[in-house]
Amino acid sequence: MDDNNAAAADQSSVSNTSRVVDFTTPLDLRSLNGKSVLITGGAVGLGKAFAEAFAKAGVIFVQADVTDWDASVAAFKAAIQFSPHKAIDIVVPNAGLTAHSLLMELKNTKPSLEVDPERPPINTIEVDLIGVYYTAKLALHYFGLPPSENAPKGKKQIVFISSLGGYLELSGLADYMASKFGVRGLWKALRSSITTLGIQTNLIAPTFMRTPMTKAIAADLEAKGVRFGRIEDAVDAMMRLASDDRIDGRAIAVGTGGSFDLRDDFDGMDAGFEIREYCKRETRSAQMAAVLRASHIKPEE
Repeated sequence: MDDNNAAAADQSSVSNTSRVVDFTTPLDLRSLNGKSVLITGGAVGLGKAFAEAFAKAGVIFVQADVTDWDASVAAFKAAIQFSPHKAIDIVVPNAGLTAHSLLMELKNTKPSLEVDPERPPINTIEVDLIGVYYTAKLALHYFGLPPSENAPKGKKQIVFISSLGGYLELSGLADYMASKFGVRGLWKALRSSITTLGIQTNLIAPTFMRTPMTKAIAADLEAKGVRFGRIEDAVDAMMRLASDDRIDGRAIAVGTGGSFDLRDDFDGMDAGFEIREYCKRETRSAQMAAVLRASHIKPEE
């Protein structure tokens, strides 16, 4: 694709996205009551927090932890049968694994023509990208079922979970970054086309959160001055997107200081402007934290 065609394609997608999300407006969750949601990875971490929030809003929640295609199909069919109106309204492909270090594997292996290198683990890619692709495909398929008479009003929707690791460079975490950039690419490929089918899609990109997935690396991250985001901010972003049919085609970052629209579109230079400003803020915060630590004052999280 040449530059002119690429620009035209991106501009055409912008016309199918809504305005920048305003996080100052109060949440109204009444539209969620009676809907059914399927969340992958809903047993722990962010997925569990999302599930609990949906349940409080009167949403019928079904969890699915699958990467196998046949198991994924079975999970969707079971969720549909479990739903009072025999349909799924919201799908959240949330399941994810942490990264393996490709460079660390190379350091632990001596190159040789006599001994072949071991195959690298790809379970992170299988869960974080291929599993998400399966889930998106099945969501779009089963969203096409004829609606029942008692089906709740509103659009069907997919809320993708990427990461700020899908926008920033995380040195050495090749499989994780490849997966999260891939999820972002999948969302961008779908958002302008499925809106014509009456299907809404948005994306959430959280920073590091205190969850079971980050427990093993939390101390190392803190030693490097990395700050953690708040799970309640991620939940607020999820419920805001899921409850408002007017928000479509938007990517939301959940950073250390709260949530903001990444402007991941042509006008926002594919989130380039917002990511640059976020990095500037984080650099200033890290510098201040270093000063506070040197003064034996504990930085606020």
